[in-house]
Amino acid sequence: MRPEPQLLLDPRRARELRDLLLSRRAAYLPGWEPPEGEAEDALLWVAARYLEAILQRLNQAPEKNRLAFLDLLGVRLTPAQAARAPIVFQVAEDAPPLTRAPAGTQLSAEPPPESTTRVVFETETGVGFTRGRLQQVVSLWAGRDQYADHSAALAAGEPFQSFFKRELQDTPHHIYIAHNPLLAIAGEAEVSLTFELTQTSSEHLRIAWEYWDGEVWRGFKSAGAGCEDAGGEVLDSTQGLTQSGRFLLQSDCAEAKTTTVNGVENFWIRGRLLEPLPPDPAQILPLVESITLSTEITRPLLAELDEDVEERPVATRRRLPLWTAMRVGEFPTPQLNPCAVGIKVEGIEPDVAYAGAEKLDTSQTFFPFGQAVQPGSAFYFSNEEIFSKPGAEVTVYVQCAQTPYNALSPPTTGSANLTPDVVWEYWDGNRWRTLVLRSEGGVLGGVPEEFTGAGVFQFTVPDDMEPKEVNGEELRWVRARLRSGGYGYRATVNIDGSEFSYVVTQPPALAVFLLGYTWQHGPYHPDTVFAYNDFQYTDHTAEARWPGQVFSPFTLVSDVTPALYLGFTQPLPVDRFNLFVDVEEVRGESEGPPLLWEYWDGFNWRSLPVEDETNHLRVPGMVSLIGPADAQPVARFGEMLHWLRARLKEDGPPGSPTIRAIYPNAVWAAQRQTLINEPLGTSTGRPSQTFRFRQVPVLPGEHIEVRELSGPRANVEWRLLAMEVLGDDYAIIQQLEDELRREGTQAEVVMGDLRLERDRNKQVTAVWVRWYGQDHLFFSGPDDRHYLLERSRGQVLFGDGVQGRVPPAGAVIMARQYVSGGGAAGNVKAGAITQLLAGIGGIDGVTNPRPAEGGADGESLAGLSRRGPLTLRHRGRALSPADYEVMAVEASPAVAVARALPTVDDGGRVRPGWLTLVIIPASDAPRPWPSYGLREHVRRTIAERAPADLVAAEQIVVTGPDYQEVDVDALIVPSAPGEAGAIEQRVRERLMRFFHPLHGGPTGRGWEPGRAVYLSDVAAVIERVEGVDVVQELALMSNGVLQGERLRIGPGRIAVAGQIRLRLAAAEQRSL
Repeated sequence: MRPEPQLLLDPRRARELRDLLLSRRAAYLPGWEPPEGEAEDALLWVAARYLEAILQRLNQAPEKNRLAFLDLLGVRLTPAQAARAPIVFQVAEDAPPLTRAPAGTQLSAEPPPESTTRVVFETETGVGFTRGRLQQVVSLWAGRDQYADHSAALAAGEPFQSFFKRELQDTPHHIYIAHNPLLAIAGEAEVSLTFELTQTSSEHLRIAWEYWDGEVWRGFKSAGAGCEDAGGEVLDSTQGLTQSGRFLLQSDCAEAKTTTVNGVENFWIRGRLLEPLPPDPAQILPLVESITLSTEITRPLLAELDEDVEERPVATRRRLPLWTAMRVGEFPTPQLNPCAVGIKVEGIEPDVAYAGAEKLDTSQTFFPFGQAVQPGSAFYFSNEEIFSKPGAEVTVYVQCAQTPYNALSPPTTGSANLTPDVVWEYWDGNRWRTLVLRSEGGVLGGVPEEFTGAGVFQFTVPDDMEPKEVNGEELRWVRARLRSGGYGYRATVNIDGSEFSYVVTQPPALAVFLLGYTWQHGPYHPDTVFAYNDFQYTDHTAEARWPGQVFSPFTLVSDVTPALYLGFTQPLPVDRFNLFVDVEEVRGESEGPPLLWEYWDGFNWRSLPVEDETNHLRVPGMVSLIGPADAQPVARFGEMLHWLRARLKEDGPPGSPTIRAIYPNAVWAAQRQTLINEPLGTSTGRPSQTFRFRQVPVLPGEHIEVRELSGPRANVEWRLLAMEVLGDDYAIIQQLEDELRREGTQAEVVMGDLRLERDRNKQVTAVWVRWYGQDHLFFSGPDDRHYLLERSRGQVLFGDGVQGRVPPAGAVIMARQYVSGGGAAGNVKAGAITQLLAGIGGIDGVTNPRPAEGGADGESLAGLSRRGPLTLRHRGRALSPADYEVMAVEASPAVAVARALPTVDDGGRVRPGWLTLVIIPASDAPRPWPSYGLREHVRRTIAERAPADLVAAEQIVVTGPDYQEVDVDALIVPSAPGEAGAIEQRVRERLMRFFHPLHGGPTGRGWEPGRAVYLSDVAAVIERVEGVDVVQELALMSNGVLQGERLRIGPGRIAVAGQIRLRLAAAEQRSL
């Protein structure tokens, strides 16, 4: 930044003018070298002195004359510039499928302070909308075989770093195997999984085997290569699939549950690869020809017994299989009461049990046949875990219970016990069949299978057991049915010589009814085999079951370069569709590696042309595309969505840009209003006529027409005027005549700059001709249809007949279309644009996720007076650093300050041939930073005027300032303690303004780069605040380091406010 220049049209002095004359001698006298101090040199000085005197007189001209002189030379006021903001449309889920917003759709924000007029914006382009949501965003780095799912951050509205190494996780490579009942494991289960390979892996693959327990995938016991169980058996004889063999998988007593994998519900296990598979030409992956599995499950009944050991002073408890304990006589058989066993047994309870139609709770004492037991009474029970396993050896432990019924004793004479005949049955799909029971000495007392004692018995789950509906529940059932006889006793009494018999029923009750089982089954082929690679499932059931076919359980991802995936719940519109990608800019990284955008057509990834304003995800901007008509959803990353992906064209590091958000259904909107068919006035036929637009300022792009013929004359002379405007070509006239004769309701015929109006009789009633604006009329001839437009005032000036044509007398001047707007009022905050002024069905609302930027008021006369002389000096071609600075300010009124750094590259290093321009935008933000759009606009403007070698080498860099924070710690004594809060707020606001890069500093005109901050200047600012009595303590800090009387600012850096900590005497401390 440089001090503001004096208001001089040309400040050059004699020495500078003499050197200029000397530099031009080669064009007139090649080889002439005037000797210093001689007559030739004196003539140069005389000419330079005369030029200096002329310039001094010119610089003394009144302000009005100087402005007129600048206008004569084509140096005019810089017009206002419109702010731009990204607009996001919130589309309803039930919106019509072809919902779109045309270009020029108007929106508005709340009026700025001290105004009642809403700020109107217009969309710059038409745009189509999707009803779907952007549901998933995933970074996939194929070269590392890793990915990162950013969907949670996206849904929470939080920023995320794509391809951030710390967040990357290994790409999943799984093989899923299903079988019912072999994988319906529970208890201590052992699954033997055999792989027959036709091609072995060149490297050991670490695989973790897991099963679903209803909540999570639960790991089997360790099955690594060389890992041996207690018996010394190797658990992975395939050595990581480097050879054919088997995995011996041992569960940890949890129970497997069914789950759904790729739409198939079953009992599943999965093998999860524990390491990534980056592309490696030398690596060979295994090919599987066959998979078989068998299962052994052991869930025995367990008895908990006292164990007396001589070495231990206290008896301990031990748990043994109940059947084993009974066979070896580990506990005594009851003598008097068969129900009093005195042991604790652990086992499996039935899932459900019934006594006839009465549901039972088998965890409590219950009557299996009910209390009204009679022949035909039945006890039903089911356990899906056990009964779904054909051939399982089931052990049933029964322990009877004493009830009040047992308190009745039969008479000593004339009585007999009833004998129950109980049959055990299962359903085979057609009828109840007898179930063969085995006791084999497992009786402690009584007959347990008749519920009259304690003990165990066994049976085998039949292969033909089928589900049956019992009491509304369709399950696999076993039932115990009282076929004949009963429970209790029959007694005879003699009353008056007559004998009477009666029956006393004593229904059996059970205190314990538990199940245990063991099961060995297989080997069988799996029901289903899925491989999950490249984030999608592949069915390999046929290959795993039938010989001659092979498959690879683990394959590489199909991507070859890093890619960012975007998943939408609905297809994109076959229309222009925009994504606004809010990328956090990183200084010195304004462009990423080239990206190729693609979509899925059902078979392949197809290239999708896009307009990418983000510089490959490095700066905020729109990504615009036409939604493909043949796009199809595809399952990626666990979701069937409509995916787009942006992948690197060439493999390499993708970088880690921080993306604050991605907004579908977005479009740029500018702070402007488009007006059409506004009459400006009627020509008098006089030279140099002026007209005015109703709304100002007028932005570039106006369309002005003059009605040069009207009435009957128009129908006669239109051909002559058409040949003058469109060219002396009879074919053009013939084409116009054909259009005029065409039937229809069309009232106008337009060709080029000519517009003909016709009536219902197809007669020409008016001829309109477009006129064009120029920067000046110096080179306009008497027949050129040109005008000048002073945009800030909306004033149109036509020619005088010598320089520019005069509109004919009576001609109507019409602004066919023009755009009005611009100014700093358009720089509204994020979220300020909320009202949709146009009626578009299916739109719930609009918003701007980022602040509007780039709006600037038109240049003032004082600003033109300061800039004009500098513009005259560079004359449209940049040579010196000052020229570049002036041109940067001229490029856009949004640029408040510019500073040129010659021989400095984009990294801040000194390199000949480079130019870095530091610009600060006009903004009240504490740390103004130029948007990428503004920086690029300035760069293009400078490139058009810079030396060709500098432009060709692309060595022009436009960037923002480098700020250095200044922390302030002050203890203030307020003059009125009761107003301490208000005083503190005023001090804080004054300090923030003092450290503002544009409006701060000791002079109030901003901070020069590298200018130090003095303690005395800060103290003066605080003490001038109303209500401050004295500053007792004051300190300046930078990066937490206390400074002295002066805080040094680094070269090229600008001071800005950091942390401001104000302490008020006799008040609590407050901090910002």
